[in-house]
Amino acid sequence: MLQRITAENAYAQASTNFVRVQGQRLQDCVTPFATLGGGWQNKAEIALPAEQPGKS
Repeated sequence: MLQRITAENAYAQASTNFVRVQGQRLQDCVTPFATLGGGWQNKAEIALPAEQPGKS
């Protein structure tokens, strides 16, 4: 029984580390763009005038 609990704990730690590494990899991809000034905008900010709420 102790071996199973130990194995489940090791699996949970490995899964957590995997997700943490994936998140860091994605952050590492975004950081250069953000540092250089972005390059993307919120869709609401670039909507055409006819698409903006409150305007006709």
